[in-house]
Amino acid sequence: MKILNLSDHILSESEYNLLKRGLKFCPTPTSNNADQNTIDLFNFCRRLRLREFFYDKNINNPSIVKPPSLWEPDPKLQSDELNKAIDYIKQYPIPKRKGSFVDNISQEERNAINHIKNNKNIIIKEADKGAAIVIMNSSFYEQKINEILNDSETYLHVSNNSDKTVINKIKALVKKYENILTTDESKYLTNFEYKTSMIYGLPKIHKSTIIQNAIKTQQEDFVTIKDPIDLKMRPIVAGTQCPTHRLSNFVNILIQPFLKYVKSYTRDTVHFLNKLPPHIEEDETFATLDVVGLYSNITHDLGLTALKYYLNKYPNEITRISANFILEAAELILKNNYFEFNSKNFLQINGTAMGTIFAPTYANLSLGYLEILLENKLTNLVGQEACSKILNNYSRYLDDIFLIWNAKIAGSIQNFRDNLCSLDSRISFTLDQHNKSVSFLDVRVSAVDSKIMTDIFYKETDSKRYLDYHSCHPRHIKNNVPFNLARRICTIVSDNDILQKRLEELKTFLIACNYPLLIIDNGINKAKMIPKSNLRDCKIASKNPNAIPFISTYDPNYQNQFNTASIIINNLKCNLQQFENVSLVNSRRQPNNLKKFLTMAKFTNDPSMQYNVSKCEDKKCKLCDHIYVGNSFKFSNGDIFKVNANMNCNVLNVIYVIECISCNAQYIGETNNFRLRMNLHRDHTRKNAVLAVNKHLYECNMNSEIKFRVMPFFKVRQDDTLLRKMKENYFIKKFTPILNRSE
Repeated sequence: MKILNLSDHILSESEYNLLKRGLKFCPTPTSNNADQNTIDLFNFCRRLRLREFFYDKNINNPSIVKPPSLWEPDPKLQSDELNKAIDYIKQYPIPKRKGSFVDNISQEERNAINHIKNNKNIIIKEADKGAAIVIMNSSFYEQKINEILNDSETYLHVSNNSDKTVINKIKALVKKYENILTTDESKYLTNFEYKTSMIYGLPKIHKSTIIQNAIKTQQEDFVTIKDPIDLKMRPIVAGTQCPTHRLSNFVNILIQPFLKYVKSYTRDTVHFLNKLPPHIEEDETFATLDVVGLYSNITHDLGLTALKYYLNKYPNEITRISANFILEAAELILKNNYFEFNSKNFLQINGTAMGTIFAPTYANLSLGYLEILLENKLTNLVGQEACSKILNNYSRYLDDIFLIWNAKIAGSIQNFRDNLCSLDSRISFTLDQHNKSVSFLDVRVSAVDSKIMTDIFYKETDSKRYLDYHSCHPRHIKNNVPFNLARRICTIVSDNDILQKRLEELKTFLIACNYPLLIIDNGINKAKMIPKSNLRDCKIASKNPNAIPFISTYDPNYQNQFNTASIIINNLKCNLQQFENVSLVNSRRQPNNLKKFLTMAKFTNDPSMQYNVSKCEDKKCKLCDHIYVGNSFKFSNGDIFKVNANMNCNVLNVIYVIECISCNAQYIGETNNFRLRMNLHRDHTRKNAVLAVNKHLYECNMNSEIKFRVMPFFKVRQDDTLLRKMKENYFIKKFTPILNRSE
């Protein structure tokens, strides 16, 4: 099953052909992004400058995190060889198309992207597990998310957006601990552009009986069943740029070292396989348990108590950063998880959000603390020897537990589950499986004549949909897919006969994803050559400190500048000691995939919803008097431009237009800090200083207190000076504002 249609929408043939490729599929870009190419080239040249500048410098920066920087050394202080090389690169023409345009989808399928994207009656999401594509009616999806938000013990509806309040709390925390934080750490935590988190849901189709029955009945890759009432959603709070996201990352770095003290902690499948004993005793069976709604049910008291326990128990894991800072920062993150759904604001009042960076580590430590309480309880109930026997065979991957159980020694498995549930009033456990054969993660564990055997496990809802070979990815990426999938199977499957069967199944799955048979066979044969001991080696490859990446977006229709960069690097190797050991890496960024085109975290049921510029509503704000509000701006050449984001006086990284109060002459500019830039314009206009635009506004409005109006009309999505300047130049050429001509 690859596509699950729960909606009223009937897919056209082109829509079906598009979606069956999977959400990871990348359509060929229709045009070369000249702006991105220029930025990539600038960043590569900057890396070269930084390499030479810092080569022989011993930089001792104790900062654990640092804010992004665009600083680069002054070319006047660098070698002539490097400057000549960079000048040559920058003068090299933008990549040209190789020939006639080659596309990997039809025009009908390309049109289908827009049809699906603009259809407000449906929502497309990837299934929580198995990579199936799920199409839902928007009204059904909204209902399911509202069912989650109606849990008054976990979520609270609030009237206002609290992002500014939260960032002020973070600034107060940083101020309180400024003596232990470096300048870089303080800037990282407070000086960035933030935006409101959005909640969305991933359909848990593997938990729906109605859907499972439909899959079994229809036996097709395309399954239809309308609005199954038993479908649940896994709530994800997308907060990659929310006020607490950097603080969450910082705390995560600080608490991750404590995971090694959690006895049950299981990092991944390979780690689990290495923890399995080779044999099972006659009286032993396997069992799996699951924590119900783990993230939302960890009370703040439990989580903070757990953190405090590990911080006090293992003080050597923290040095400069105090335990008090970590605890206060974690509490701030937990108690300020604000987000938006359908233009309404909410606060999560219990648990932690699945989506914040430190959540998995925090959840692992919280359950690890409960397991310490469990050990004490079991010791009293069954004795030290039996308790050790139980917990030595107890593994946990987040909320999934695997256990080898001996009823003769430890009693009823149900009693064990009850003891787990008694540890905390909100954390409950279900006994999912109890047998001589169970599934855990992607492994089927079985006992055959007391020997433990392992096999790969797929859920019934698993789509077996891997990256389509026709996707616009670099060929080496696609050619490695069969090897990596075969390697995974070879790592897991212990019996050789079953292994061969699973590899034959894999071959069938990959043929359905359009992989050439030769590439499949080469990948499988390469994986089979690796000894099992090497496959299960947990060593993590170290990074090459001498590698300099040349990053560009993959596009088969355009020439890549990597060869030019290679020539430059080879010349620098010959002439400059700093580049002797450098290796150039051809790093290709993938184009937008179907998931990027067709899914989004933000949800609204109002089709007329538009972006707007508004005043910041701060009574002390002087800039509000100058702001044009609304969803569009009319330029002097007659063009009307709709703003591309919600913005106010506090917006960062923006293109703005100034209009003279008296003569309506216009000026377009760019800034990373709109308020600061406007304060400079106001000050310089009063003083008749600096820019020609300010002098014009002064002379044209001598007797007026307010000399201009302004509107930020285009939000640049990243803090990149070069990108802003390119956008500014584009809009100046497009709208031809008269006041830019004299600059």
